[in-house]
Amino acid sequence: MSVPSKAGGAIPLAGICCLGLMCFLIASTVILALIPLYIPNKTVTVANPSADANSFQLQYNSGGLDRANTASGQLDNVNAIANDLNLGDGATVSEGFAKATYATASSRRRRNLLIRRRRAVVGSMQINLKCQYTTRAGCFGSCAERSKALVRQTISSASAVSFPVAVRYAGRVLNAPALRCSFAGLQDTAIRPKGYNPVNSLEFVASKNGDITDPDTWQNGVVPFNGCDVNVLPGINLILSGNSLAIPLASLRVPPGATLSLGSAGQAGFAFEFALAMVIAGTMAFQGSGGAIVIPPGTTLSFSETSVYTGAAVSIQTITTSGEIVDVTNLASDSIPTSIAISTDGVPTVVEETTATATTAAGETTTAAEGETTTAAEEPTAGIV
Repeated sequence: MSVPSKAGGAIPLAGICCLGLMCFLIASTVILALIPLYIPNKTVTVANPSADANSFQLQYNSGGLDRANTASGQLDNVNAIANDLNLGDGATVSEGFAKATYATASSRRRRNLLIRRRRAVVGSMQINLKCQYTTRAGCFGSCAERSKALVRQTISSASAVSFPVAVRYAGRVLNAPALRCSFAGLQDTAIRPKGYNPVNSLEFVASKNGDITDPDTWQNGVVPFNGCDVNVLPGINLILSGNSLAIPLASLRVPPGATLSLGSAGQAGFAFEFALAMVIAGTMAFQGSGGAIVIPPGTTLSFSETSVYTGAAVSIQTITTSGEIVDVTNLASDSIPTSIAISTDGVPTVVEETTATATTAAGETTTAAEGETTTAAEEPTAGIV
């Protein structure tokens, strides 16, 4: 009688163990592969004192400037400005921008309001500098904060400073060798304020509904300044609020489908402070309560068959070389002239769209046939804006 071998019984047992181990390894692999799908991702941010974290915006305002000495654009000489500001080792200037602004002085004398306001237009430039705090090696925490506080104190203590400015815009450079400025503010942020952007062209496009002084209205995020040409896109409403436009534009074009809104509710009249060429092929919407729209000598105002005028009827007025206000023609929803041209010495010429009756300053009545040119009498009226 034979006895079964022990080795023969161990082989099936070893096979079962190996099979079980393989199944365990496969199951473990599958489970480990599925774990990331059920665990939410977490982002770990490592503290890093980057340039943006140490950035601040520094603002200065210039004093009154002639409009020819104003421009908006990028500054070419930030290193020279940093030297004149005496920032030392505490801060550096990485970029700078200028923004031109214009304002008019008010007057209580109603009859000469336009004349005084137009002559009192004051230009200025607002300067914005992006800076970075700099600290010595190994200066962190409270040490870095003390260093920043010292920089802020040094800057704010100089209420008025002078530094050279070179503004690059549309391929040109405006140089102001010693621009006198007052300190306007310091903000601990890396974000540049609105309205400070490069200017690559003097052709400005209004691409959003809004006021002419709002940077968001403009395609390049910059408000127009001296010598700019303005174009309004169809479907856009460009608003000239208040009772005057003090920006010395070169031209203003409103195509069919676009709107130019003048004035503000409750205010009478509107004045263009500087001569420009206006072409209104869209809608001119007067928001005021009446009065006159005053255009200075050297201005041309053209309408077309697609032009629309809405709002209260107004008179168009200009100023003679002697400083008197002259009635040129009338403007209403049913009476739109083809063109108005004011010579540099204040003599107006009007081309009427349709047959109309015009009254001269001397009280004489004349009839202008379609397309006929009428020159207003040189004797001034006592018009009030």
